[in-house]
Amino acid sequence: MTNMVTYAAVVHNTRPARIDERPRIPRIGDASPGARHPETGDLHEMTTHDVEKSVDDFKMYDSGTMAEPNEFWTLLRETAPVHRVDEGLGYTLVSRYADVQDVLRDPDTFRNGVARFFDKGSPHPDSPAVAAVMADAAPYREVLGFGDGEAHARHRRMVRAGFTTRRVRQLEGFVSTVVDDLLDELVTGEPVDFVKQFCKRLPILLIGEIMGVEKEREHDVYRWATSLMARAAAPPETEDDALRIARDVVEFHQYVYKAVADRRESPRDDFLSELVANSEGIDEHELAHVCAQLILAGADTTIAWLGSIFDLLLAHPDQLAELYADRSLIPNAMEEALRLQSVIKTIYRATSRDAEVAGQDIPADSLVIPLLGSANRDDAVFPDAATFDIHRPNVRKHMAFGFGTHLCAGIELARAEARISLTKVLERTSALSRVEGEPLPKYVPDFTIRGIDRLPMILHPAER
Repeated sequence: MTNMVTYAAVVHNTRPARIDERPRIPRIGDASPGARHPETGDLHEMTTHDVEKSVDDFKMYDSGTMAEPNEFWTLLRETAPVHRVDEGLGYTLVSRYADVQDVLRDPDTFRNGVARFFDKGSPHPDSPAVAAVMADAAPYREVLGFGDGEAHARHRRMVRAGFTTRRVRQLEGFVSTVVDDLLDELVTGEPVDFVKQFCKRLPILLIGEIMGVEKEREHDVYRWATSLMARAAAPPETEDDALRIARDVVEFHQYVYKAVADRRESPRDDFLSELVANSEGIDEHELAHVCAQLILAGADTTIAWLGSIFDLLLAHPDQLAELYADRSLIPNAMEEALRLQSVIKTIYRATSRDAEVAGQDIPADSLVIPLLGSANRDDAVFPDAATFDIHRPNVRKHMAFGFGTHLCAGIELARAEARISLTKVLERTSALSRVEGEPLPKYVPDFTIRGIDRLPMILHPAER
């Protein structure tokens, strides 16, 4: 599922705009932060100087690189497709599609279990104060996205038992109702922040339904999801941030313990009860971490995907017009947005033995980071890969939801959220437009998830 973009401005030409077209390469330290390319709306910094860059000019955990990694990824694919970085824990970046696929095809060598590199779910050491808070969290367990072998298969069977055909249809009905309710508030012809008022709310309400969380605790679910992801990403900027994140994680684990005990005592007709009923041989700590990954997979990733779909369509009005005219293009448009702006940019693997990728040796017990987002922009697989094209014939080859044994178990439910959302927006509106005078969205500097911070737009009501 998960461990769990620049967008073009509106252009008018005869072909889709390339996201990465730039007239020059920026000089480091001599830029206008946040500027967009005048033709494509690219968020890369703009300067008046040309200078060649190398991969060593970028730092993976730098906020600028995390927010706008495409230039770095292009350099990696072209000059250093298997690149060793010695900072921090030390890790090897794999950036080309074929090489990423080779890594993910060999789970015996490139193991999902990376706990030895982490401290209770974090790749960064905890301070004594944070460690004291985390002492009350569920003991760390390698499950689903961090699991391997029979344990991973057992956890995956448990989750799939919850995603029965009947349950998924039931959840799709819930999604449809929620989308209509949210659009009742938004399709007014007035400016809204679509990320805040729609993209964030729909997945959180669905996760709440899945986990049996009361609707009134919607904000708690989002807070938990954000903090769970933060522990697996870049280090917090301050000690206060680290403590807040730790407290949220502990609060979530305690909620799961209570909810699991409740389902054992009094099962309900919900997904969590299905998990508990199929959890033989799985302790409460494993269940807590399974639930954590379900929240991560179902929240931040779907929020980011929904945001990318609508922002890209606003940036490409010709293709938006095609969708209004032909709804059969919706599935391909959804997948193309997912490919181009991979919501899961990076995942972790650990070598169980000495390995070789693209002729480069990687020692045993090394941390490897396959760059899914870079692989999905590889021109060798997706011609003119930086172009948004809703007619792309091989778009389903993308790896935005992983690949192989760790392909997201809830992928079809996520697709249902995106499909229902886009379909209903097109049905209920006559046009979508940006808000004049509002700055274009920026991308959140996150190591794993790629999503925009906001999306000011107007949903113009359809005539009835």
